[in-house]
Amino acid sequence: PATAAQQLLARVPAGYAATCRPVSVTAADALQGVDAEVVCQPGATGAPSYVRYAHYRKPGLLQNAYAQLTRGLPPGNCQSAPGQAGYSLGSSSQLTGNIACFASAAGQHVLLWTNSRLAILSYTRSDTMTFANLTQWVQNNPEP
Repeated sequence: PATAAQQLLARVPAGYAATCRPVSVTAADALQGVDAEVVCQPGATGAPSYVRYAHYRKPGLLQNAYAQLTRGLPPGNCQSAPGQAGYSLGSSSQLTGNIACFASAAGQHVLLWTNSRLAILSYTRSDTMTFANLTQWVQNNPEP
């Protein structure tokens, strides 16, 4: 059977999968329920410079981690200002997960999104892309 890291790698969008590699799960992440992590560096024009995917052993552990990371963020759709909301892929009326955006301490735009069914937390950051650009990039590259 495939390892959790191999399964996670298989879900990365084909357009930049060659830039991805599994990384060791930190002790802190393992304590929160992470059992696999993949890091990518898409680097193409119109793409963020860094993307990280983390798979959680259970959806509830993913939700706990997301809640900790987004504590205090107001509701919002990440088009022009920090915020968080639920999102759906395509025309589905069923929520796929949650999305949140904020500025890092270093001033980078950060976007987090979850896939509740797959128990995956995704994280990307950019020095140059706006929140709206990052949100559009995620919608165009929805996996995992």
